[in-house]
Amino acid sequence: MGGSRQPPDDKQAELRRTNPVYRIEHDHVDQQMRDWANDGSLYEVLRIAAGDSPHPDGEDARNPGFSLTDSYRTRFLALSS
Repeated sequence: MGGSRQPPDDKQAELRRTNPVYRIEHDHVDQQMRDWANDGSLYEVLRIAAGDSPHPDGEDARNPGFSLTDSYRTRFLALSS
């Protein structure tokens, strides 16, 4: 498996200094994402993150630090309809 030849940015370098970081095989991750995309789970998670669907655990469970920008929301909704 080839690695990036670029050095990590400052935030990534700090993460690597303060936490154990491991390489993973992406085949399993990619398959899980495809499964979630095919069964609608990924669509629902992104709609909740974008604020377009209520969070199943209530408003207090929403991550206020994450949101889709209007341009990404527009592209996401266009791709998912």
